[in-house]
Amino acid sequence: MLFEPARHEPLRDIDWDAARARAAIAAIVEETEVTLGTGITWPWHALDEGKDPEPPHKSIYLGASGVLWAMWYLQRGGAVSLRIKPPDLIDRVYESYLAQPDTG
Repeated sequence: MLFEPARHEPLRDIDWDAARARAAIAAIVEETEVTLGTGITWPWHALDEGKDPEPPHKSIYLGASGVLWAMWYLQRGGAVSLRIKPPDLIDRVYESYLAQPDTG
């Protein structure tokens, strides 16, 4: 099944609110920064299938590279201000990937 309702928030019948959307994006990014801590990967989300507390995922699609790119993109577009420096962390993720690849 392409869409699993139990894994997603249900749609709500509310009007679009740009300020609310910006606030939600900022809150997600802030939580993402806090959750990173001093590492270069993030823990699994409770609804994801991972079992290890520190997944090795570093790729664009399912890992730290994609998260860092997205955060950097949002910052460059003026949507958020970041405390972390994605370019520096992307270099660390790349080095970690070379040492221990998590994809083929």
